[in-house]
Amino acid sequence: MRFAGNVGTVDGFLPQLCREWPPPPLPGGYEVGDTVHWRGANQTFDNGDRLVQGGKGEVAGAAGAEPSSRLAVRFPDSTLPIDCELTQLSRVWQVTRLELPPVCRFPCY
Repeated sequence: MRFAGNVGTVDGFLPQLCREWPPPPLPGGYEVGDTVHWRGANQTFDNGDRLVQGGKGEVAGAAGAEPSSRLAVRFPDSTLPIDCELTQLSRVWQVTRLELPPVCRFPCY
C-alpha cells in the first residue's frame, strides 16, 4: 500500500485496514486492546496455535468472517489473531466452584 506522505509502499494485512475512518464499532461493545478470556474448550490447530479455556487474549479488531458477531483476538499461544464468536469470549474469567461429593453419606463426627 502507499499512504500519502510516504516515499515507498508499506506491507500490511487486510484485517488491519478499513475503508472509512473511524472504523465501525466492534460487536458487543468491545474495543481494540480490550482483554477477553476464551470460554470454549481447549483447541490445538494444525499449525500448533492453541486456545486454552480461560486463556487471556487481546481484541485485535473485527473478525474477517462474520464481523457482526465475531472478533479477531490475539492469544499468547497463537501466531495470528483468531476469529472468535462473541459467545466464546468473556470480559471476566470466573472459575466456578466445583461441587465436591461428601466424604461420607452419614453425619460425620
